[in-house]
Amino acid sequence: MLFVANYGYCSPRIEFNYVEKGYVSAERGFWADYETGELILRGLRQWRSERDHWERKYEELSADNLTYLNDQARLWKEANDSINSERMAWNRELRKSRLPSLGVFAGIGYTTSGSVEGVVGVGVVWKIQH
Repeated sequence: MLFVANYGYCSPRIEFNYVEKGYVSAERGFWADYETGELILRGLRQWRSERDHWERKYEELSADNLTYLNDQARLWKEANDSINSERMAWNRELRKSRLPSLGVFAGIGYTTSGSVEGVVGVGVVWKIQH
């Protein structure tokens, strides 16, 4: 019993055809005994299973990477939103601090006659910005 592996010119696939003892092939090919053909098939199956394993691992890593990228984009958006809300709150406080307000003050005052007196008052206060 022998196997023949025929290589087509159009496709890079390998075909194994079973032939009886004493058969002469009309096509070009590589001939091997049954055990060699079985070893070749076993090796090809092993390579295919390893290829499939690494393809699955690659797809898992790609999915994990996509999840990581989405999480990072979400975190950056949250950070930017937080910074923008703090900036808006800070600007509101700055605007409030520039508005005029009422102030109460107390202190010491001198009269025109040169005497010292206590002074208490209420007035409008503006903050001067530089």
